[in-house]
Amino acid sequence: SRNDLSGGIPKNIGSLKNVESLDLYWNKLLGRIPPSISDLLCLSLLNMSNNLLSGEIPTGNQLQTLNDPSIYSNNLGLCGLPLSTP
Repeated sequence: SRNDLSGGIPKNIGSLKNVESLDLYWNKLLGRIPPSISDLLCLSLLNMSNNLLSGEIPTGNQLQTLNDPSIYSNNLGLCGLPLSTP
């Protein structure tokens, strides 16, 4: 977190198969969350809050267990579960 990262999340992020924790809190990441993030089957901690992300949050696999809306907070362009914005 707070690494001053900018730009989009790489489309192939799902190839990091053994990632257990991904904390991207408070950066300048923008655009969509790549669908391949649902391929991170070992992921038990995720925080993408306070960025400039937009679009629908991917679903499936391990992401279904990470259902706390706060992990996506303060990304005004995001929608879909677990957020209340359809």
